[in-house]
Order: sequence, then C-alpha cells, then structure tokens
Amino acid sequence: MSAVRRKSKELDHHLKNEINKIPDILNRFLESNEKKIVYYTGQFQKDVLDNFTPKQSEKIFKGVQKFSDNVIFIQKKLKSFTCAEGDTWSGYDYIAVKK
Repeated sequence: MSAVRRKSKELDHHLKNEINKIPDILNRFLESNEKKIVYYTGQFQKDVLDNFTPKQSEKIFKGVQKFSDNVIFIQKKLKSFTCAEGDTWSGYDYIAVKK
C-alpha cells in the first residue's frame, strides 16, 4: 500500500499565519471604537494564492468578503523599495473602514 501525498503550498509560514489572523482582526475591529484599521500589509491576493491551495484561497476570500456588510475595504499603495540583495519590493496597506 503506497502513501498518498497531500498537495500543499506551504511556502511562507509567516504570511500564512498573518493571513489566517485576518478574520479575528476584523471581528475585534468591529467590536472596538476604532473607525479604521490596517488589517494586512503586502499583496493580499498574491500572498493568498501563492501560499494556500485553491480551495483554501476561496475560503479565505469568502471569509473576508463576509465583512463587507459592515466595512468598506480600501487599499493604499506603499512606496517601493530595494533591499540589500537588490530585489525591489512593493505592496499595499489593506484598510477596513466602518460604514
């Protein structure tokens, strides 16, 4: 009997951990007195698709979308920068604002 290998995309454990916290961050935000919050910094869609399976990605996107009744989602482009290795990085602040 051969073992069945599960297909996974565990590329960046830090990003996966940060992305998995988003529903809790948004829930706490809705219960707070804050009017807006940065709930993620990076390239959300790319980070999700690169680090989760298609089924997991769909669940994450739907989980965030369920908050759209109570918040407006905004993206703010961050300045690009070049790291010591010569790679250029860019991304966004992902902001939720209460309706």
